[in-house]
Amino acid sequence: MPSIPNWFVAIPVRAEALLQPWATAVPPGLRLFHPADLHLTVAFLGSMRPESADAVVAQMRAVRFAAFDLVPGQLLGLPSAAHITALSLAIAEGHSQAVALMAAWRGVFWEVAGATPDLRPPLPHITVARPDRRSGQVGQAAAQQWLAAAAACPIPLRATSLALYTWANDRQKQQFRIVAEVPLIAP
Repeated sequence: MPSIPNWFVAIPVRAEALLQPWATAVPPGLRLFHPADLHLTVAFLGSMRPESADAVVAQMRAVRFAAFDLVPGQLLGLPSAAHITALSLAIAEGHSQAVALMAAWRGVFWEVAGATPDLRPPLPHITVARPDRRSGQVGQAAAQQWLAAAAACPIPLRATSLALYTWANDRQKQQFRIVAEVPLIAP
C-alpha cells in the first residue's frame, strides 16, 4: 500500500551552492538533498487531503509579509545530536523575520489544512541531508561525524516567496515538488 504524501508550506531556497561543500563527500548512510528540495518550512501540514490545497494556497495569497534576507549558519542535528533524522542549517541572519513569519501564519495554515498544530516554538532551518532510514546505526554514525566536522555555510539568500509542497512523483530523484508558489511582498 503506497504511503500518503505529506504537505507543507515553505520558503523555497534556490541556492545549489549550499550543497557544494558536501556534494563530493557524502558518506555512506547519508542522503544529500537535491537542490530543488531545499526549503525553510513555515508550516508542516502532514497528510493533508489534496482537495485542501486550494484553501492553503488562498491563505498563502493572504500573507502580508515582506521579503527578507537570510544567511544560513551552523549545521544542526535534528531533533537532537544523539538521534539525528535531519542535518539542517540554522538561520544566522534573518532568524527573527523567519520566526515572525512562522509564528504569525503557521496556525492559519494548520487550520485550513485540518492539520495537527505543532506546539513547539518556531525553529527556522534548512535541511540539507538525512540519514538513510535503511542504514540504521551506520547512518546515525555518518550523520554525527558530518555534524562534528561541518563548518558554517554563510551564503546570503533572499526569502521572496511561499510555496506549497508535497512529495515528488519520483522520490528517487528528489523528495518534494512545488504545487503552488506566491510571492512575498517586496520591501
